[in-house]
Amino acid sequence: MIIIIAVPLIALEGTLRLFFGFPHGSFNFLLSAKDGLYPRNETIIMEYGFKPYTVVTNSYGMRGKEVQLQKTPGVKRIVTLGDSVTDGYFVANKETYPSYLEDILVSDGRKAEILSVARGGGSIDKELAMLKIIMPLKPDIVILVFVTNDIFEIMGKKRSDLLYMKFRGVPAQIPEWFLTKTAIGELIGDIKLRIKYKNYKLFKRGQKGGERESVLDRLGRRYDENVALFKKTTVVSDGKVLNEPFTCETENAILNYLAALDGMKSFCAANDTRLVLAYFPSYSQVYDPTVTMKMRDVLKEECGKLSIPFRDLTGAFRAVGNGKVLYFAPFDFHCNAEGNKLIASEIAELVKSYL
Repeated sequence: MIIIIAVPLIALEGTLRLFFGFPHGSFNFLLSAKDGLYPRNETIIMEYGFKPYTVVTNSYGMRGKEVQLQKTPGVKRIVTLGDSVTDGYFVANKETYPSYLEDILVSDGRKAEILSVARGGGSIDKELAMLKIIMPLKPDIVILVFVTNDIFEIMGKKRSDLLYMKFRGVPAQIPEWFLTKTAIGELIGDIKLRIKYKNYKLFKRGQKGGERESVLDRLGRRYDENVALFKKTTVVSDGKVLNEPFTCETENAILNYLAALDGMKSFCAANDTRLVLAYFPSYSQVYDPTVTMKMRDVLKEECGKLSIPFRDLTGAFRAVGNGKVLYFAPFDFHCNAEGNKLIASEIAELVKSYL
């Protein structure tokens, strides 16, 4: 029976490789190092979304330039900790908020270097686990960005799971190997994404940048339509903290998040590192003033209790958002380069007094 199944699969694998050039590496973005960051010293074309972009990593698996273990005397080392917003989905390395933040601080005469410790997916459990791994780099400041889907990501997890998360072992990485290293796996993955996501590979790599930016700018200004789409597509994720009253499950997850935040603060303090937190508002919170801000208020109050410097980005995004397109909406609700610049400028004001 095994032979009957294996022979046609081997034949198909060989045909796809010989005549169609598979695998093309379209799913290499799925690969991760054992610490949850990117593979080391790689240039990866990210093709999972509506437009491709390039991630270039250093020897630690971070997006950005090389980092030495020993800090340069007199230079403050800042870790930007977070998920896809900090990681910088759909923009080049130089257009991520951590990259802009370093530019702003250096231009202002501050001696600082930024380390982007971020990877899309997960919440404070993954962020704390990555922080523990890179702590030998001895950062002076850790900037944690809260995103409104962070609570959804930890629902159903125990508090201890958040504080002591372990990254996946080899068995859990078998699906990644199948998608990235075999022609059949890549073909199946590509077909599945084309069926499931209408925006998958919407803008081909060969399309002129000017044409693409024109479309993104025009559609990005349809704020009311984009708010409606955001609310519709995030009911079961961000919607957990954007609609009141909160469910008991949501309230419990929030309490667990706050406990993990306390644990992160204690870990940073034990390593002579200052933790600061920035609140990144959802698209709907920026363009619909009726959406609850309760989650922000909860975090602000908790940061006050824990003596964690706090910065709410909502006001800045509301002030600038009607004049500039800050997101890739309606295709995606991550920030474009302009949005990342705004995040960087706000966070720069938060950390300058500690440099």
